[in-house]
Amino acid sequence: MGSTAAESSDPRFVYNQAAPPFWGRWSLITFAFVCCGIAAAIILPAIRVGDGMEYYAMFLAWSDTARPWMTEQSWASYQKLFESQTIAGMLDASAVKNMFPVLHVGATADFNHFWFYSLLAAIVAAPLKFVGIPIGPQSAFLLLHAIFFVATLAVAQASNGWRGYWTAVILLIGSPVIWYFNKAHTEFFTVCTCLMGLMLTGRNQLVAGALMVSLAATQNPGLSLVPIALLAIRGFGNWSIPYSRWEVVSIVATVLLIAAHPTYYLLRYGVVTPQLFAGGADIGVGVGTAYAWFLDPDIGLLPNWPLGIVLLVAGIYYYWRPSIRKDSTSALDWGLPFWTFIVVFFFAALISHISTRHINSGATPGLARYALWYIPLFYPCGLALLTVLEGNYHALKQRAATRILTIGVLATAATYLSIVQERYVSPSTISKLIQTYAPGFYDPPYEVFGARYSGVDGLVQVAAVVGPDCHKILILPPSGGSAIFVPNGCSYQSAQIADWVAKSQLGLTSPRYSRIDPRNPSVVKAPVPIMIAKDYAFDTSDAGIRLIGWSSVEPTHRWSLGPSSAIELRLPSPNSVALCAAIRGGTYGPQTIGASVDGKQAMERAANGETELVVPLGKKEGDTTITLTYSNPQIPPNDPRQVAFALRSIRIDACP
Repeated sequence: MGSTAAESSDPRFVYNQAAPPFWGRWSLITFAFVCCGIAAAIILPAIRVGDGMEYYAMFLAWSDTARPWMTEQSWASYQKLFESQTIAGMLDASAVKNMFPVLHVGATADFNHFWFYSLLAAIVAAPLKFVGIPIGPQSAFLLLHAIFFVATLAVAQASNGWRGYWTAVILLIGSPVIWYFNKAHTEFFTVCTCLMGLMLTGRNQLVAGALMVSLAATQNPGLSLVPIALLAIRGFGNWSIPYSRWEVVSIVATVLLIAAHPTYYLLRYGVVTPQLFAGGADIGVGVGTAYAWFLDPDIGLLPNWPLGIVLLVAGIYYYWRPSIRKDSTSALDWGLPFWTFIVVFFFAALISHISTRHINSGATPGLARYALWYIPLFYPCGLALLTVLEGNYHALKQRAATRILTIGVLATAATYLSIVQERYVSPSTISKLIQTYAPGFYDPPYEVFGARYSGVDGLVQVAAVVGPDCHKILILPPSGGSAIFVPNGCSYQSAQIADWVAKSQLGLTSPRYSRIDPRNPSVVKAPVPIMIAKDYAFDTSDAGIRLIGWSSVEPTHRWSLGPSSAIELRLPSPNSVALCAAIRGGTYGPQTIGASVDGKQAMERAANGETELVVPLGKKEGDTTITLTYSNPQIPPNDPRQVAFALRSIRIDACP
């Protein structure tokens, strides 16, 4: 892309003169990327994650009524979408309507998230609807993401040539944000707009950069600090340069975009953001865990993006060694506005993140979705890496490094695209290794450890959670909950430490970590056999029963998880009576259920709905394991788990 003589001398326009034409081979590569992305998105199932229902609903409101709020007509359209079952994980209109009762004005309703993102999707879908090719909300958001993807690559190429182009590819395809490409969630949109803002700022096009970030600020008001800073630099730093017509229009648009979110909610509800009104934010509540967004093995960006660590190391290597920059064939020299963008963006994002109440949020493939905001800041690091590779005149090393980088990008994309359901109540591999073999090395934020190692989101009814090493335990303040989660591999059960946990909770006002000594009888009580002819409910904490492969306690049952689950029993000893286990519950859909006792097949039967499984145990005594297998475990519409059988009670008695 070339520039005029006037533009070359104007600090508002800094083009890379060596950049190859974009609409040549680059357009073909971009087209191939988009085709592959759309093909993958079509192949992958359409699944609602996190706040997706809100965005779908607001899309329908804009499409049907040209209004940002929900009306009866909008709710009717949403209910039709729910009943179509084209998007998994949706809730019906009545449930969604009551999610935010404080955000109702008369017969209209709003959500905890702003409508601008959905408006863009509706605008994208409108021309197709006009020519008689209407598309649904899922396709509209997918098309919107494809447009932003292409736009980001175009800006990257115009800014820094092929290095900028491929750096953008690395950041958008070779990072966890690729998971959101086919999701109605703002993360992909946020990363693209902020990345374009950074690249335009690097070209000294400050107003254009401010406009891009203001798009993201409509959904995340904390980012408004960035466009404000850029406009201030343009006004005071380049005050002698007159504003172009384009800049004037862009400044007006930027101001309107920044003001849209707070003005709308101020006029409707008297607050600048519904997060403070309907819940979800508390200024500065997470200062003590700010590091977690970057370093925590479960929710942090770097442990869940190894390629990001490579980029960061390359950036440090390049920018801290002047000799490397001097020897590069095309050095990277950024001005003050570029580095100001990075600093202001970093702290603006961090302030927003330390003000969120729930750091272990959903709608994620594992890491915290808010951690993805920092991906655009890796752009200069990616450029540095490609610049170093370009300057390496040893062809063999250059090819090897390029291939390794390519494999890293493809492996990252494949890893995250293979994750179908959101994951936020199970530990990452790195986290589990640390907490199993070196638990004293790192204590995660309480919410993260509790949710990941109990499998329970919110921890409302939880008293304690034991880590995978069976010694580390998180004890929560008394809140009416008595559930204690102990990993299957531990030598004790929850009932054996219930008294010790209750004593440890006395006077406790905030969560704390402690240690368990399984050999201490004052901490871990000796196990006792179960009683014959007694019904044990699904929520039993009796030390004679251990449930393996079951969900946490729900109001009326526990679900089996996966294709099999087990019940470990400590039977009375000695025993001379043939015993049977009556396992009562209900199936999710038709199932053929098999049961084995200590590895030996005991029974098999078909079941559909409420049923009682009678498993012969013989004259067993002592420790006994009943393993149940299921022919057709399924994923319910509103649940990421694979379930088959709902356990309600267990009874051991003499066989009839």
